[in-house]
Amino acid sequence: MNMFYLALKKTTSLGESPYGKAKSVIFLFMVLQIISSCKKQPTEPQETIPLPPSSLIISTVGQDFVLLFWNDNSDNEDGFIIERSISDTLNFSTLVDINSNTINYVDSGLEPNTSYFYRIKAYNSAGSSTYSNVVNSTTLEAPPTAPSNLTISTVGQDSVSLSWNDNSDNEDGFIIERSISDTLNFSTLVDINSNTINYVDSGLEPNTSYFYRIKAYNSAGSSTYSNVVNSTTLEAAPNFPLNLTVSAIENHKVSLSWIDNSDNEDGFYLERSFSDTMDFQEIYTLFANDTTFTDSNLVPNSYYYYRIRAFNTVGVSPYSNIVNATTTILTIALIPDTLIIGYLQQGNLSLRIENLELPIFGISLRIGYNSSMLSFVDSTGFDSGDFFGSNVLAFVEEDNSVIYLSLVLTQGEEAVSGSGTIGNITFKGLVIGSSEVMIIPSDLHFYDPYGSNIDFIYLEIENATIYVE
Repeated sequence: MNMFYLALKKTTSLGESPYGKAKSVIFLFMVLQIISSCKKQPTEPQETIPLPPSSLIISTVGQDFVLLFWNDNSDNEDGFIIERSISDTLNFSTLVDINSNTINYVDSGLEPNTSYFYRIKAYNSAGSSTYSNVVNSTTLEAPPTAPSNLTISTVGQDSVSLSWNDNSDNEDGFIIERSISDTLNFSTLVDINSNTINYVDSGLEPNTSYFYRIKAYNSAGSSTYSNVVNSTTLEAAPNFPLNLTVSAIENHKVSLSWIDNSDNEDGFYLERSFSDTMDFQEIYTLFANDTTFTDSNLVPNSYYYYRIRAFNTVGVSPYSNIVNATTTILTIALIPDTLIIGYLQQGNLSLRIENLELPIFGISLRIGYNSSMLSFVDSTGFDSGDFFGSNVLAFVEEDNSVIYLSLVLTQGEEAVSGSGTIGNITFKGLVIGSSEVMIIPSDLHFYDPYGSNIDFIYLEIENATIYVE
């Protein structure tokens, strides 16, 4: 205890008196202390825990973010703690500690198509509030990653095999696009299932360029495109010719026509059979794009069968349909077939040839008659007619009722064909009555441009009868 002593002095108009004897003031100080301690002291206010936030909501959801809003129900928080859980309401962990008076927060950098759960609490120095309500949402689906390394693995005449890398696990499928001959005009070829890594494009045209690209897609959209690849399908054997037809038949030739059903043939193989539809032999190789052909130097009145197929460097087409034709019969006739002349008068018979289609330059034959009833006017009784024209030498002899006739062209190997008069023969009537004038087949000859004799087996001979009146 502290001891205090008090000395007093008196001051008047006459001056100050000396100090008086010091007196103990211990009692007085103690009293004052007691009185002072009995006075009421003011107290500091106590910190309280903030009220919890309420009405926590998710207002916006994207592919990689979530926007949260809440009500701030306190005025004494030092901040808020947001907690997050993935896929359940139990395993929360602190996401972020944010400032007081904040009422929203964007949680970014999230995974697409993933569920997230949130809750929030306020805190200050006195402690933390209870949690708000729990909210959850699933982030939006993101477009898949683009396929890569698109490759053409196999190319055929009518197909292309594609393969690629599937770089995503969230595609709903793939769209393959195709363009013909350029990298611009793509159109959808096919929509195929997810997790597919190959596709065969079939039914294509041979020897044609095709371009391809691919993209993945899901409900969120499409990926970018893969690389573009292209290839040209292989050349194919040509299509078979259509509608082989016999367009004309003559005694020594058959004309054929057909439809060229391909655009990639190098030519055609024409085959012929003489008697049936089995024993065909190749007779001609024709040019590409040909659609007609005439088979010449045939035998009159004979059967011929034909078929044709196209070829190129890859192979041959199937055969066309089979057609057949019968060549016509060569006709040699004396015109008119009935001639009436007066007694000792003259009359003319024309020697006419019909349907001759073999190139020739000479004819040799015999004409027989009854010399007791008719006489051949040998000096003026023959001219060469119009078939050969003026370029012909005629050799006519008469011996024992037979006229020997030879006609030879004077222009080398010039060919003639068709129908026409090869000679005019003049007879004189010697005896009244009828007499037959005949073409004698055993001595009928034709000559090809090389001078070789051609024997005609199938002939129609039309003789004539002369009446003398």
